[in-house]
Amino acid sequence: MFFFSVNVGELKKALVQDTGLQPKQQRLLYHGKEKKDATYLSEVGVKNKSKIVLVEDAASWEKRLLELRKNEAKAKACKAVAEAQQVVDKLSGQVRSSNPYSCIPVMSICG
Repeated sequence: MFFFSVNVGELKKALVQDTGLQPKQQRLLYHGKEKKDATYLSEVGVKNKSKIVLVEDAASWEKRLLELRKNEAKAKACKAVAEAQQVVDKLSGQVRSSNPYSCIPVMSICG
């Protein structure tokens, strides 16, 4: 059941689970104008069947996109390090077989 005695901030909190967006990442528009968190829905004339538009804040979208790119770059770098580590391990095995006194330490930076 929906109550018109809630404010915009409370509505944003209720939308977090469905949208995955935190309240600070949401903008709620009614009749084309953004409503402030402290504004009660009944104050602005929201009634049953009224349409309220949820828009993701552009700054939060940009921040999330940058974070995704950063994580992709990190994953790519870790994959390259793992591949290089396999080559080094293979070569160190060959070196050990030809010289049992040599040692090549390998350090993992992604694991």
